[in-house]
Amino acid sequence: MPERGVSELVPGWQMHSMPELHLVAVEGNPASGALWSGGQVLEHGQLLHDVVEGTFGVRRDRGVARLDVTTSRRFEPAEGRAFMAGVAAMEFPRLEATRRGSPVHSVWWTGARSAVIKNRAYCESFKVTGREPFERLRLEEQGRFPNGRRPPLEVAADPDFQRERFQRRFEPMRKAVRGVTAASFPVIGKALADEVKYGYRTHREVERLAGALVILGGGGGDGYPRRTRYRRQAELREAGYVVVDDFMEPVEVDLAEELDRALEEFGG
Repeated sequence: MPERGVSELVPGWQMHSMPELHLVAVEGNPASGALWSGGQVLEHGQLLHDVVEGTFGVRRDRGVARLDVTTSRRFEPAEGRAFMAGVAAMEFPRLEATRRGSPVHSVWWTGARSAVIKNRAYCESFKVTGREPFERLRLEEQGRFPNGRRPPLEVAADPDFQRERFQRRFEPMRKAVRGVTAASFPVIGKALADEVKYGYRTHREVERLAGALVILGGGGGDGYPRRTRYRRQAELREAGYVVVDDFMEPVEVDLAEELDRALEEFGG
């Protein structure tokens, strides 16, 4: 066994050695921000198993401890920004969100009582050189499997297994965002005016929503007390809108529709 620590077994792959447990784990990702098919996962996994077998010998294969299943989707950059703003602003049952960037370019969700990341949505541009921000977004399910419940490589690489995990994670989110639109100031302003005009809301209700829209849409949300800001954002969400902060060009994205497409396209 090698000494305890992290080293590079083969280029691009980290080896975690735990000699006191007689355990070697190998972890890696596709180069240059690419994604692998199930067949490629199986091919690379088998290659690495052979390297470990030839270098140290394998007494027992404990299976796959971590598997990230991901889809990459193309957007018009303004719509990609709106989608990220929308999912980052939503609250989902039994999950807590951590957001990064302004405008938000990455958000991940952990369990309400856990630091373990369950899934992510993020802009791909930081991984792939030459990509315009928000041109391509990724949705990712992050699987962690405890000892004794780890799938063998052949199962982890199976497209049906990956699709089931991805859909199980994002399907509740799709249901939660049904009826919510992420949009910029002029789009929501016109929609609210129409709701008053045609009697869907009272003018007093819309005046309150419109005030929050002006502040949040203009990028002034930090001027709110924290609790007030969250309350105004929640009121707009309940009305069916998430504001794309500090963005004045007309843009709107139906969040559920985009998640529908991601679920349908996954693995295709």
